[in-house]
Amino acid sequence: MIYFLINNNYHFYDLELLIKDSEFECALIQVPHTLAIVTENPRYSKIYNFEYFYKGFLSLFNFKKISKIHKQVDIEIKVHKEDVLFVYSDYEILNQYIIAKFKKAGCKVYILEDGLATALVYNLTTKPLPFKQRLELLIFRYLLGYSYTEMVFENENYYPVINDQYVDGVCFYLETKIKRNIPIYYLKNNTKRLEHLQDNVAVFLNQDTYLFDQSEESYFEDLQLIFSQISKNFSKIIFKFHPRETEEKKKQIKLALNNYVNIEYIENKIAVEDLIRSINPKYAISYYSSSLKNLFFLGVEPVFIYHLLPSISNNEFSIILTKYLTNLNYTFLNSFEELSPKYNTNLSMVAVTNQLKDLI
Repeated sequence: MIYFLINNNYHFYDLELLIKDSEFECALIQVPHTLAIVTENPRYSKIYNFEYFYKGFLSLFNFKKISKIHKQVDIEIKVHKEDVLFVYSDYEILNQYIIAKFKKAGCKVYILEDGLATALVYNLTTKPLPFKQRLELLIFRYLLGYSYTEMVFENENYYPVINDQYVDGVCFYLETKIKRNIPIYYLKNNTKRLEHLQDNVAVFLNQDTYLFDQSEESYFEDLQLIFSQISKNFSKIIFKFHPRETEEKKKQIKLALNNYVNIEYIENKIAVEDLIRSINPKYAISYYSSSLKNLFFLGVEPVFIYHLLPSISNNEFSIILTKYLTNLNYTFLNSFEELSPKYNTNLSMVAVTNQLKDLI
């Protein structure tokens, strides 16, 4: 049996493309974060659903609930040595429990690319942790039995990852270098590229950088800087809020951009891929959203702007991302004035040597 472990709607979207023409028997494991839960689907002979429990430090002390979830996983999933597990993220902690279950049974385990997040997190390294995170790691390892968990971080962002020995390979769609000691495989991306894209229309994918990477004041200053330039170069800009943003924050952002009449706001949580298909813009603009890379496969030009904003351009993530994009021969904007219907990022596909079936 080939098992696929997903956490959000993008994972399911990518998975459906990945297995579209395959004939092997599949099972679907869901640990939902932002996922429309699948209850029935003829493509999967078995479908599992488990609640994630890690919601911050205090959630680790709900031992009864965690034990109940672990027991549910062990009872429902019967693993055999010939099974294979594909998972999009090892920094969801319950995913690690499931990965370890398969690996201890002698199964192969592969990580599938989770947009830019995989390339970024897999280039972070372990280093001395602050007290709270050291304590958290001790709880993972010695109270919850996650002996295989390690912790990497950048600024205030901490990621529990599984020991490299539990993973047989990580799969990417574009050429990628990582610091983790895991073999890399390149897979063909089966996304159908869009035609007749509108070069005078752009989508802006907002990110809640004011929660993690900069102050609210600098966020709104940057927002004014960005739109004072790009609003001149496109007849329409579709502004998509981040799924985490509150109604109050949306109101503040709209008020800040009130002078720009060519902005159309997307209030719902429609998948960005579906949004792109409905409006066919040539450009998608964001700070460093993982979705930009995914949209490239649809034929959209992914425009990163983090490097033009001093308040967020020098953190560790930005430095790693710059190295990654440079390795792909990405053409960076030198200024916002360059962002016009003539701009081309020059990204290209990698020569693919592996199909999913080659890893099974």
